Amino acid sequence: MRAAVVVLSVVGLVVGGVVLAGCGSDAPDPWADGDVPAAAGTTESCLSGAVLDVPAGWRAQRPESYSSGGGQFRLDLECTIGTGNFSDGEVKVYKGSGDPEPREVLRDTIDSGYEHADVEIRDATIGGFPAAEATWRVGDYIDRAFVVRTDGNLTILVLVDRAKRDNYEESVLPVYLLAKKSIRS
Repeated sequence: MRAAVVVLSVVGLVVGGVVLAGCGSDAPDPWADGDVPAAAGTTESCLSGAVLDVPAGWRAQRPESYSSGGGQFRLDLECTIGTGNFSDGEVKVYKGSGDPEPREVLRDTIDSGYEHADVEIRDATIGGFPAAEATWRVGDYIDRAFVVRTDGNLTILVLVDRAKRDNYEESVLPVYLLAKKSIRS
């Protein structure tokens, strides 16, 4: 049986160039968790093979253009989730095929992006599936991702980007946590 791989990434937190979480700084902890909002919708209208819940005020839709993400694995943009407000950030859902290990997809996704620093990857169980989760920094932005192997033959990469530092915990982080909590095939 082939496995699906789901990657969820939070991109876009301006932190003044340095992540000092937990050190008295006002920079957020890249591993922070918070309240998970209630689901008000799903990604079913634009994504097949896996479903992520979407909080109130956010909507999932097919993108106007399709592009690839990742390096070793081909990932095509299938769905965007946003509020329509540029400063809230946007969730981008990429889909591909194959059954790579979750850590392999995370490493490939991180390595194919911009110059990065402070990469941390940890094993996890998400939605009852074996998974891996990562945080890293690209310039002044914090990225966060998870990869889950579920039933099926697809790879899903979800990126949340363009969130300003001052509303990270109110916009990007809750969307990430709801997707992480709700992932299902």
